[in-house]
Amino acid sequence: MTSKTSPTVFEPQARPHLPKMAELVAADIRARIARGELPDGATLPLESELTEHYQVSRPTLREAMRVLESEALIVPRRGSREGARVRAPSIDVAARYTSHLLQYRGATYGDLYQLRLILEPPAAAMLATANNHDALTRLREAYDAEGAALDDTDEYFRRSAHFHELVIELAGLTPLTVFAEMATELMRRQHSQISETPSSSALKNRMRRSHHAHERFLEILDTDTDTAEDAQTYWRDHLQAIGKYYEKRSNTPIELIP
Repeated sequence: MTSKTSPTVFEPQARPHLPKMAELVAADIRARIARGELPDGATLPLESELTEHYQVSRPTLREAMRVLESEALIVPRRGSREGARVRAPSIDVAARYTSHLLQYRGATYGDLYQLRLILEPPAAAMLATANNHDALTRLREAYDAEGAALDDTDEYFRRSAHFHELVIELAGLTPLTVFAEMATELMRRQHSQISETPSSSALKNRMRRSHHAHERFLEILDTDTDTAEDAQTYWRDHLQAIGKYYEKRSNTPIELIP
């Protein structure tokens, strides 16, 4: 009788990656930060306490701490009797790493502006649909603060950017807020590299037009009728008007800005 050999399911294959203890320790602390169990500014236990808690050696724990430091999630206190300080995830850090990837792939300032055109108008529509009185109050407060800064160019544009950020935030969709904040931060980092310096009178006119546009947007949100489409269209038109100031430099590649 001829014996038949059954095909084996244990064919040679690449050895699966098994996390090192340092990776597991870093993952646990990272998760605690993400869940808010270790808030921003909190102090981690001393090295001796952490090695006992995780049942690892000092070199293993220090490797885990280096991983977390490289991710900007902790700030070591070398030579101190206190543990490392927790640093919550931030848009600033995310934007810095994202700028590396965008530069590598050849993205431009114009691409960033197109991203804003994709993200912000739908958020304006969501905000209008929500008919949220508290959201409208916060936008009015931001608008008033913006108006109070019309004599201070730098402060005005900071407050104007905040108004745009609020439109996203108050739409109530967290992932959208994160992506929009990162796009705004990336644009802020590039702005000084690509913007032209207009005359004082031209700059003041631009600021007044922007402020008036925000006033008109508030009026649209404050109507009793279904304003989602109007809000989305108006906000897109507003962004496109802003974008015209940077058309000459829209093909400027993104650079790594500290």
